[in-house]
Amino acid sequence: MTWFMNPFANDFWGVWVIDDRAHHPTFPCPTNTGRGDNIVCAWAEATGTPETYDLSGNDADGNSTAVFTLQYSLDSAHMQWVQYAIDITDDTNVDYTIAANAVRPFQIVDVLNADTFFSSYFEASMGRFTDNHGSRDRILIKQKLPVTRMKFFVVKGRAETVLQFNARAGVSELPTYFRRHTVFNSLTPGASVDPFTVDVATGGTTYDDGLNQLIELDPNAAGGSVIVDDTIVGNAVDKNGNNLGYDNTTIREDWELVQGQSSTFTFTSVLAGGSANPIVETIESLEYPAGAKAGDLAKKVVNEYDASGDIVYQYVIPYTLLASDLITPP
Repeated sequence: MTWFMNPFANDFWGVWVIDDRAHHPTFPCPTNTGRGDNIVCAWAEATGTPETYDLSGNDADGNSTAVFTLQYSLDSAHMQWVQYAIDITDDTNVDYTIAANAVRPFQIVDVLNADTFFSSYFEASMGRFTDNHGSRDRILIKQKLPVTRMKFFVVKGRAETVLQFNARAGVSELPTYFRRHTVFNSLTPGASVDPFTVDVATGGTTYDDGLNQLIELDPNAAGGSVIVDDTIVGNAVDKNGNNLGYDNTTIREDWELVQGQSSTFTFTSVLAGGSANPIVETIESLEYPAGAKAGDLAKKVVNEYDASGDIVYQYVIPYTLLASDLITPP
C-alpha cells in the first residue's frame, strides 16, 4: 500500500501467489520509457541564453541540487548495489570556473568524465533536444560494461530534481508485498551485503526472489516526509509524456488495490442476528501457509462482535508477514 517507481527499461509485473494458482491478480509498474538498457538522458532542458541549469539551491527536502547520484550493480545477479555521488558544480578537475547557479550542460558532462571513478564505468556525452525552438543541448550517460554485467539508474532527489533523467520512469501504487522487489543498496563503492539477510538501505529483510527493479516512494500520505517523492507521484506520465493524474495525498490499503479480482480476500456482513447492534469487540487473526517466511503473503481475518457475542462483520484482507508474526508448533 504505497507508491513505487520503476527506473529501468523493462516493465515490472507483480503477481500474488494465492489460493487459485490459475487466476491471480497482477500489479504492473510500467517501464521507464525515457531511457535505454545501457543509457539515460536528461529530460529537463536548460534555460536562458546561453542555456544553463541552476544547481545552487536545494531540492524540496533540503538536499543540495549540486549533488548527482548514480546507483549501479556489477554482479551478474544484480543483488548488490552501490551509490556514487558527484558534485557536478565542482570545477576542481576542469580548466574553467563553474557558477553553480548557471551550469552549462557541457560543463556537467566535463565534470562527470573528469571524475576517475565515474569514467571507469560510465561515459557522459552531449545529445540534442529538438523542438519548435530548434536544437538544444542534452546530457547523456552511457555505461561502459555490457548490460549482462551491469545495471544502473539515476537516484531520485538532489540534482535529479533539476535534470530529470527519470522524468518518464514508471510509477504505480502497489501492495506492500512487492517491497521484496525493491533495489538493494550498499552505501559506498566496494561495499557488499549478503543479499539473503539484511538490506542495509532499509534495515529490513531481503529476499532471494527479489527482482531489484523498484524504488519505494515515501509520500506524506504514507506517513513519510519526502516531498520529492510527492512530486514524483504527482508528475508521473505515460509513455507519451501525458500526466497520469495520480494523487500523492492518498494511499490505498492493500485490500483496495485488489479491486475485486480475487475470491481469496473477502468481506462478510452478517445481516441476521442484529447487525445494527454496536460493535463491542474486534478480534484479529492471521492465516498463512506452513513454512511461510517474513515478507510472504498471508490473510488477516478481522471479526467484529456485538454485545451478544455474535459476529457482525468479518474481513479477510491481504497482509504481508513480519518476522514477529511467525509461530512454531509445540
